[in-house]
Amino acid sequence: MKLKYPALLALFCASTAQATSVFINEIHYDNIGGDVGEFIEIAAPQGTDLTGWSVVLYNGSSTQLTDYSTENLSGTVINQGGGYGFATVYPNSIQNGAPDGMALIDAGGNVVQFLSYEGSFEAASGPAIGLTSIDIGVAESTSTPVGVSLQLSGSGSEYADFSWQAEAAETPDSINNGQSFGGEVTDSAPSVVVSPADGESNVAIDANISLTFNEPVVIGAYNTIDCASDVAITVTASGDGTSYLLNPDQDFAPGDSCSFTVSAIDVTDLDGEPDNMAEDVIVSFTVIDSSATVSLVINEFHADPAADISGDANGDGTRDSSDDEFVELVNAGDSAIDVSGWTISDAVQVRHTFPSGSVIEAGCAAVIFGGGTPQGVFGGALVQAASSGTVGLNNGGDTITVSNGISTFEVVYGSEGANDQSLTLNPDVTGESYSAHATVSEANGALFSPGTKLDGTSFAGCTVPDLAPTVVNISPVDGATDVGVGSVINLTFSERVTVTQWPNLVCNISGEVALDGALSGIDFTLTPTTELSGNDMCTLTLPADSVVDEDGTPDMLAAEFVSSFSTAELLVCNAPDTFIHQVQGSGSASALVDQTVLVQAVVTAVLPDSNVFYVQEEDADTDGDPSTSEGVLVFNESGAFNMPAVGDVVSVKGTVSEFFDRTQITLSSAPLVCGTATVSATDFTLPVTSLDDFEALEGMLVTSSAALTVTDNFTLGRFGQLTLSNGRLYNPTNIFTPGSAEAVSLAASNSLNRLLLDDGNDTSNPDVVPFPTGGLSADNTLRMGDTVSALTGVVDYSFSEYRVIPTEAPTFAATNSRTSQPELTLGNLKVASLNVLNFFNTIDAGQDICGPTGGFECRGADDNGTDTNGLSEFDRQKVKTVAAIVAMNADIVGLMEIENDGFGPDSAIIELVEGINAQMGEDTYAVVDGGSTIGTDAITVALIYKPASVTLSGELAVLTSDNSITDDNGALFDDTKNRPSLAQKFALVENGETLVVSVNHLKSKGSGCGAGDDDTTTGQGNCNVTRTRAAQALTTFITEQFGDTPALIIGDLNSYAKEDPISAIMSAGYTDLANYFGGDQAYSYSFNGELGYLDHALASASMLDSVVDTTEWHINADEPIVLDYNLDFQSEVQQVKYFAPDAYRMSDHDPVVISLQLESDVQVVEGDFDADGDVDIMDIRALTRAIQLRQTIDNSFDFDEDGQVTYTDVRLLQRMCTRTSCAI
Repeated sequence: MKLKYPALLALFCASTAQATSVFINEIHYDNIGGDVGEFIEIAAPQGTDLTGWSVVLYNGSSTQLTDYSTENLSGTVINQGGGYGFATVYPNSIQNGAPDGMALIDAGGNVVQFLSYEGSFEAASGPAIGLTSIDIGVAESTSTPVGVSLQLSGSGSEYADFSWQAEAAETPDSINNGQSFGGEVTDSAPSVVVSPADGESNVAIDANISLTFNEPVVIGAYNTIDCASDVAITVTASGDGTSYLLNPDQDFAPGDSCSFTVSAIDVTDLDGEPDNMAEDVIVSFTVIDSSATVSLVINEFHADPAADISGDANGDGTRDSSDDEFVELVNAGDSAIDVSGWTISDAVQVRHTFPSGSVIEAGCAAVIFGGGTPQGVFGGALVQAASSGTVGLNNGGDTITVSNGISTFEVVYGSEGANDQSLTLNPDVTGESYSAHATVSEANGALFSPGTKLDGTSFAGCTVPDLAPTVVNISPVDGATDVGVGSVINLTFSERVTVTQWPNLVCNISGEVALDGALSGIDFTLTPTTELSGNDMCTLTLPADSVVDEDGTPDMLAAEFVSSFSTAELLVCNAPDTFIHQVQGSGSASALVDQTVLVQAVVTAVLPDSNVFYVQEEDADTDGDPSTSEGVLVFNESGAFNMPAVGDVVSVKGTVSEFFDRTQITLSSAPLVCGTATVSATDFTLPVTSLDDFEALEGMLVTSSAALTVTDNFTLGRFGQLTLSNGRLYNPTNIFTPGSAEAVSLAASNSLNRLLLDDGNDTSNPDVVPFPTGGLSADNTLRMGDTVSALTGVVDYSFSEYRVIPTEAPTFAATNSRTSQPELTLGNLKVASLNVLNFFNTIDAGQDICGPTGGFECRGADDNGTDTNGLSEFDRQKVKTVAAIVAMNADIVGLMEIENDGFGPDSAIIELVEGINAQMGEDTYAVVDGGSTIGTDAITVALIYKPASVTLSGELAVLTSDNSITDDNGALFDDTKNRPSLAQKFALVENGETLVVSVNHLKSKGSGCGAGDDDTTTGQGNCNVTRTRAAQALTTFITEQFGDTPALIIGDLNSYAKEDPISAIMSAGYTDLANYFGGDQAYSYSFNGELGYLDHALASASMLDSVVDTTEWHINADEPIVLDYNLDFQSEVQQVKYFAPDAYRMSDHDPVVISLQLESDVQVVEGDFDADGDVDIMDIRALTRAIQLRQTIDNSFDFDEDGQVTYTDVRLLQRMCTRTSCAI
């Protein structure tokens, strides 16, 4: 049966090219003056449909490593030469490097390319999370002329055929300079790729059939899908061009076998002369049997391969952080499982799809490595490399999901994944929890066992092929040069063997050298009994019959194994050498790159865990030129040689290189100790006049005679790093008008007034952070604003930052100590504003279920277990948030970033208030009830208050797009971007004085709002116009609703003090209280070490005289983030060490606290409902009317104290009249 359709003439196609056939072809991100016309160009074969593709921009700063913008692609690529065409995106702003990058993402969400400039980095978020970018090797700068770009040049048809060139005339949407593509497209017959593929199994019962052609076509008719269950299923077609989707009009029967034919005569191409396909294409497939029982177990997984060769889990002889990750599955059932079409995913995307024919035998295993070419037997398991090129496992925690669409198996792990070894069920298959592999006794210290049990033996259902053993790795590698004369030789076999005869080592100078051997499993270590000669050529020979495997039938090596190496020249002391200042030179890069040099100098620092040490010329050998460094880093690759000690005078020989712009020497032979000496430390000060000042100190021993201030501690717990400066740094737009000369000057000054203090430990989440003295903990914090003195260390450059690694323990002083409560002068009313950092009590209950209608990700605390005290992340978050609010003891509190789940008994706001009242007393705080969810976002603002201090006066007023003032562009307040604003009028219990508190949370700077809205020139960030318009609407709304009633605008306005939104509010007569009382040094927030306040308190003109004081309570912005409630990236010990049930680091914003003295000119008279100074018939009528209309009535009119205001209270009021017979 065949179904006829009209011919589809539009061209709309999907890419059928290899991943590298669609690629980033041209980039422009920086130029002299303000950046102009930044763009990214994509090249793709003619006919490629880029709909659904995107370019994701990444900030590679060591404190970020996150995606910051997504540019969507669309449309079909036309032929602009050689069968290729181009698509160009023009982002609002592209970061200027050191480093930054971009990922090209296909329509399926897969990372096609992850490129960077000015260095590389590992992405911490977005689609490229866990991947390391590839540096394109060329860059732009602030001196790059306008109108040029970075481009690929060369000839070919894939990314690998071209090379990057710098600063050529830009060519967006056209072929680059010096570029050509291979051949015009010829008019040939169309071909098709069908999915499901022929022979595919486990096809979903609701699967569609996709047809992908190599060129745009029209299809005149579609055949039915014929199945063994004696049904012919018709299809409904969609798509055109090269991509068509056929939706069967009914589901397939479980376990059915079906076939589908694409008839050649029904397919016609659109280019040149019309061509049909050359022949019919028939695919047959089987449908998954949903009734089958599947017994798969995720038995072992490896997220963090060790940094040296011991991390080579796939056995290919190379350690790779991605390729050597793996997931091991075990079939615990009684029959084989066809896993064709099954997928393995991490928390981001599908990482592997099992190809057709993938079968795991009963009782056997399958191992999926991240990549490479796995070498070895792996216990006879099914072994594959991830189809996406990586399994993408995050060292610090991730989710592994194995699924066929019906059956799903999942494992969630945390920071225990970052430990240089796999996590494995203990015991295998039946264990209820995962253990670090080497800690299990059966593992005998092994870091992993892919494909085998913990002890290295095969699973019972696996058939181990009886192959001849091979040598899969040798160190030194065959052909190695400059091998140390004291080196050992390490061989790794493909399986366990017995060695019956030691190999022969014969050298040209040393002659035949005797060897001591040690065989352990598959590892064979050979140690020469005498030191080799320098400049010697040696050959190791292992006879084939000297090695026999231990499994099945004994097998020898297939052939004699031979490997050769040459030793390094022996060093001598005081030989003619190169001075370090000659190696470093006066520029940013050494002029001696790739040259071998001999240097004799003094060791100033040794970092054994990183295999590096630093050397510096003796004082007498310096050149006196302040522009040339006298120190350099020496890299002992793979720990090949013994490390010297600090103070040793060493002769070192090695190759000069620039490692991400750091000059270093890589050892080619063992350092020779020639004595001991000391060198002088060079004094440095901040700020520097230019970053060249640091470059001239790279590798040198330096000291600071002045105390320095801790400016940033964001990465203290994660990487053991601090940023230091001379005094505190302030955000330019918090002090000066954005774009002003003063703001530009301050930004430039800040960039020169910072230097990292680094613990010298390359591992993330170190067990002990040595800063401050005694080690970081919740009780021994290191706050921004504290000072560091007696700092002496070596200057290093890595991750695009200059840093000092201390050689002596610096002195820390807590000059910005904590306070137990806000310090301010009190009045008779206290108001506070607090961002509670995504306080959600809906905890990982499912994907995208939060928000008023669902569809939003649940933020805040995660469901990732408990600490050793049994506290979950939410428990920890709640106790810290409650502690802060209790300590502030404010009468009215405005909250931001609380879950928008209404005001019911299970809502986040009610749970928070109940937690506060549990400490302060029942009913201490009440909630201003908004009735239901407010706005459309997952988070909202809220108000809580003390009924003993204030009462509600009137209804809650909510500012939204619907009641905002408007102009020609629509509503000024856009509640799809800003959270709706809440404003409530309160009356002071003691005297009836009223005030309005408006709590707000305006659009953040984090995501763009589009051209004309995002400020890319003056530093105010994305969505500046959106926030400014909202601010204008807000002041008008308060006036409309409340007239001249004294008002406070509080909340997270996501704008610094001098930015347009704040100026708009102040132009309406409001006063910035933070500046009024705290001056230019007021702050509540820190970003990249710069202080300012996004959290505001602004008083109307009628309120200002009643304001006694205003302060920010610095419990958050100054504290290390590692002290917050999160459990991520922390060991069990750290989870307890870094947590305290107190207010410190309960959020990333400091609370703002305002004290008021509200005085009444009218004597308060009990029962005076209309507040006119007496009690008469008007008060009785007003109270009666309020009861009839069911208005909110102050509890002070509950005269009989029965918990409600009723007509009984009206009768009691009549007895309180101050006028005779209650007359007027």
